Amino acid sequence: MTSEYLRQLATRLDGQGFEAGIIGDQLFVIAPARVDRDGSRLIDVLAATSRPDEHGCICYRGEARRTEIITCRERAEDGGQLWFFAGDEPLDEASHVTDAAMRIGSRVSRVRVAQ
Repeated sequence: MTSEYLRQLATRLDGQGFEAGIIGDQLFVIAPARVDRDGSRLIDVLAATSRPDEHGCICYRGEARRTEIITCRERAEDGGQLWFFAGDEPLDEASHVTDAAMRIGSRVSRVRVAQ
């Protein structure tokens, strides 16, 4: 069931212009490219071992792109209900796909300013 929730979330985020794809049991959500890349998609070249850097980005063709890795698993504090997580941070119940997509899209779209 967890993979079905991740598929639903990936479809929703893809429809919003993000690159979203399941690799293993994780959903990678990548901010849209700022430049047209002739149809190439970062999600299509990622390996299961790919991880964002300390700034939350994966670099591809010279462009750093904000990335979140989402999992779906039981949350003990909620009676074992399935939730979407970013790392150890619970985001939304897995049955709330629309809410989760909005929250994740906002996180991936956030621009970090160097201080």
